[in-house]
Amino acid sequence: MLIFVLSPASAITSVLPETNLPGSQSDKSVPFCSEGYDEDNFHQTGNESSYGCGSFEDKEIVFAGSYAEAVSHSSRNLRGNPEEGENVGTEDHDALEDKIKDAVVCAIFESLDLLHETKGSLKNFEELLTMARHMYCKGAGLGEDDETVKKKWPSDWTAARQMLIAEGYEDAKEYMICLSDVHPQHWDILESKSDLCRHCGEKGAIPYYYLGLKGKIKRWVSHPDMCYKLLSHWREKEHWLNRNEGWHVKKELWDGERFAELSWFWDPNNEYCLPVRCQYLGCKNIISAETVLSADKNEDGYYKVRCDCCHSTFHVQAKYVRGDPRNIAFVGK
Repeated sequence: MLIFVLSPASAITSVLPETNLPGSQSDKSVPFCSEGYDEDNFHQTGNESSYGCGSFEDKEIVFAGSYAEAVSHSSRNLRGNPEEGENVGTEDHDALEDKIKDAVVCAIFESLDLLHETKGSLKNFEELLTMARHMYCKGAGLGEDDETVKKKWPSDWTAARQMLIAEGYEDAKEYMICLSDVHPQHWDILESKSDLCRHCGEKGAIPYYYLGLKGKIKRWVSHPDMCYKLLSHWREKEHWLNRNEGWHVKKELWDGERFAELSWFWDPNNEYCLPVRCQYLGCKNIISAETVLSADKNEDGYYKVRCDCCHSTFHVQAKYVRGDPRNIAFVGK
């Protein structure tokens, strides 16, 4: 059983209110999701990488995420609210702008989905944006060409893309895959279209769009509802914390024995050593914490570690962190 773990707890700032974290009133050792940290504090155990992918794919338009992933945007936002048209003078200006912005992002994703399903053009995308604006204005009791809404509503893909970027969305990175018949049992992923396959020396022929795991996790914790779901295991911590076996009733992942064995990863009262990456140029082997701590230690506190992959030797200082309920673990065979 290989365990791949990722700790976003000290690299991402979330909007989760403190009251949503179970035990926040009584257990002061538990950090809140609203606390930020260094984005480089990602680590994993095992010798392979963790992957996550989600993207909108089209020859002309490639954008990370999809309408289904935009959990804070609903199609009901496109219908507007008649009260908005009646109370524009009394409603807070910033709140009204937020409502329009939310409706715009919803319209963009809805339009992208329809464009993908119908194999439409960029011209069709512009028409869908205009139709969505008319729907919003009608639902809010405004004129179809209300100037306030029209100024904030994108009219083409360039303006829509800039708005999505301003909201935190980003393009998926394009890779090229080589699956040539020359090497049927091997494949290679290339960083760009100009890179050559290490097996056949040819350029990749299959485009592959990948949204990094760090970006996906930032999106996961950008909404309170998702933060609440990510902490479901902590609300039932008595099922796995300080236990030598799993919970007697198996309903969730954290009811199993393996989750109880890894409880140190989420326990804020537990401190553990981080694994390290081989420092030899070109080698990306991950060396476990157990290997580091079992190596010879010099007077300066550095461990002399030997990589089993490239057989190089280097000195490293052991780094310790505490468990965190916001940590995410990927458990696989």
